[in-house]
Amino acid sequence: MIACLLLAALSGPFDDWPRFRGPQGSGHGEVELPAPFSLAAPLWEVSLHGDGHSSPVVSDGTLVVTWVEETDRPRRSIAAYHVKDGEPRWQRTLPFERHGQHTLNSFASSTPAVGGGRAFVLWTSGGRLEARAYTLDEGEPLWQRDLGPFQAQHGSAVSPVLVGEVLLVGNEHEGEESFLAGLDAKTGEDVWRIARVSSERRGSYATPVVYDGPGGKPVAIFSSTGHGLTGVDPAQGKIVWNYDPGFDQRCVGSPVVAGGVVFQAAGSGGGGKEYVALRLPTEQDAQPEVAWTTRLKGLPYVPTPIAVGEHLFLFGDGGIATCLVASSGVVRWQERLDGGVYASPILAGDTLIVITTDGVLHRLRAATTFEVLGTTPLGERCQATPAIADRKLLLRFGRRLVAIGATKQND
Repeated sequence: MIACLLLAALSGPFDDWPRFRGPQGSGHGEVELPAPFSLAAPLWEVSLHGDGHSSPVVSDGTLVVTWVEETDRPRRSIAAYHVKDGEPRWQRTLPFERHGQHTLNSFASSTPAVGGGRAFVLWTSGGRLEARAYTLDEGEPLWQRDLGPFQAQHGSAVSPVLVGEVLLVGNEHEGEESFLAGLDAKTGEDVWRIARVSSERRGSYATPVVYDGPGGKPVAIFSSTGHGLTGVDPAQGKIVWNYDPGFDQRCVGSPVVAGGVVFQAAGSGGGGKEYVALRLPTEQDAQPEVAWTTRLKGLPYVPTPIAVGEHLFLFGDGGIATCLVASSGVVRWQERLDGGVYASPILAGDTLIVITTDGVLHRLRAATTFEVLGTTPLGERCQATPAIADRKLLLRFGRRLVAIGATKQND
């Protein structure tokens, strides 16, 4: 059977990567990788002054990334570089107070958001959640907010998402005063806030995703153990719909929308153990319904799946890769990669890019038959999800950032 390419129909330029997993959280971008592909001759490379798992983000030619310096007096930084050549623009460094977290987590796991000439970070210090905003060109502080208590066994990692002039924040944790919020991007003040019942055992780490609901109106989907999946009007904070499948496990990977269906997995330990696939409502005031149920092995826990056309590609923490039809759950193929997966997959043109925890980059055809296009040893462990901007593949290792792409670049 001839493989059928599943090309994404995204409009607009691919120059920016403004949030975790890029435009609309899709993970889709365009880059021409050199052949043979290796790290021997990158377009540029930057040594970072600290460690972290956050992804780089890009807006208007400026790349923003965060890191943490684990010293006796820990510090955390947000810094900006020119995406064209990696030259530094600015850096802001702040002290913070440690708190409990998983050994594989980092105090710089949350990916910033950029847009409208601003850069935003969502961090925890001690037992508090804080948001900060900076000018994108010079890194000047614009505002900061103490958003309230935060408590979770595995630490924090939820990334903010900018929708228009509203910064979405999910804070469904294991202590008191859990909430969802939309902050004014200009001032940091609450535009809206939804109180949530805290889960005593399972904090949420899933970054919200936004899709076009009935009438083309944006709907933000938040996921958590305590409430399941909730669709929220990002401008007004009105709950549009909610479906609670009764998750017992933790939501870490983000929800993904494909073929009119939203997919969310939950898990613990070494992999995903539960999931739900909901058919999204097509009319105002309607509620989602279960689209399909089937026994799936190799569910993801940490990595977020990726939608390509009408199909979903899942990459389990243990390395099992699955292609299925989003609307029906029919499995097209299922294969095992060599190595586990923590970083979420992205799509470069028609090529899936997946990095295993042992530092091997796999290129797979985004098709209904399994095809490996190549593998590249990167030489070190990688837990950060890659980014694509300015026709470059941006790889973040713990303490360095590398840009890969064709030798000829746009001015």
